[in-house]
Amino acid sequence: MKKFFSDGFDIILKLLVTQLGMTMFGTMLALASKDMLNADKKNSPVLLITSLVSIFLYLFLIYVHLWEKGAKDRIKVDTGRMDKQIFKGFYLSLVANSINIILGLIMVISRPFCDFVNNSRSLTCQLFGVANDIARLIQGMYNGLLIYIDPNGMTISPFFFLLITIPAIVVAGSAYMIGFSNRKISKLFKKVK
Repeated sequence: MKKFFSDGFDIILKLLVTQLGMTMFGTMLALASKDMLNADKKNSPVLLITSLVSIFLYLFLIYVHLWEKGAKDRIKVDTGRMDKQIFKGFYLSLVANSINIILGLIMVISRPFCDFVNNSRSLTCQLFGVANDIARLIQGMYNGLLIYIDPNGMTISPFFFLLITIPAIVVAGSAYMIGFSNRKISKLFKKVK
């Protein structure tokens, strides 16, 4: 376990810094495009498009970091300096997304016990509200999508906050495997003669 963290600390830190940067980028895009309303006062497709751009850019940056780590680890495995750990990308991403997962679990567990109408000052409602605010703050690349789905912000299922960590984990694990096998995803899009 100590070896895993000492070897993967740099990638975990890169993933956290990437999430922080993309949070600011996604939040700025969402704020800039959320006021663009259609004539019927519904959210504009521009908000959805800008949110999807920030999400795809976030996933692309995760892909680049983990592909590079997988390629470097392949060299270490080939030279006998490291054991083969094909699922290392998934584990690194799980550690980097642990705060997001914990916040999602807090919301999923506390939401059924929270009655916003009769007792919004209860401990479970306050716990849900704090976890919801922190999750929206640190997962800003999804803010545009959240605003597009629910402009009021309280009818979205708390399971959504657990589900939005899945693409990052899947992309990280897949990128590590692709990098470890020394392949590039761009080769899939080239024409074959």
